[in-house]
Amino acid sequence: MAKFEVPDGWVVQAFRFALDPTPEQAACVRRQFGGRRYARNWAVRTLKSDIDAYRATRLETDRPSFFGMRARWNKAKHTECVDADTGEVWWPEISKEAFADGIRAAVSGYWNWVWLS
Repeated sequence: MAKFEVPDGWVVQAFRFALDPTPEQAACVRRQFGGRRYARNWAVRTLKSDIDAYRATRLETDRPSFFGMRARWNKAKHTECVDADTGEVWWPEISKEAFADGIRAAVSGYWNWVWLS
């Protein structure tokens, strides 16, 4: 990979920030990243299941897309995101964008895998 060189006349400025969250903020950050990971893992499982179903039946379905998977997630999250101990749903505590980012990562990974296969 080529090293980036700053063009003549440009000024480069960088910032570095340290986070010092309160315990409540740290818990919120963990929930958001955990929700992202959960949605990504759900999408990977769903994509694998779709691949297995295609191999078994050879029936054509819609090509995997971010928007299609996100619509499926929005239908499934009510049963997927339930606390096993309390029975309460936990998805409202997580940003919808955290879930969306996890799903986007899974779909992008799928298409990278298809492209390289």
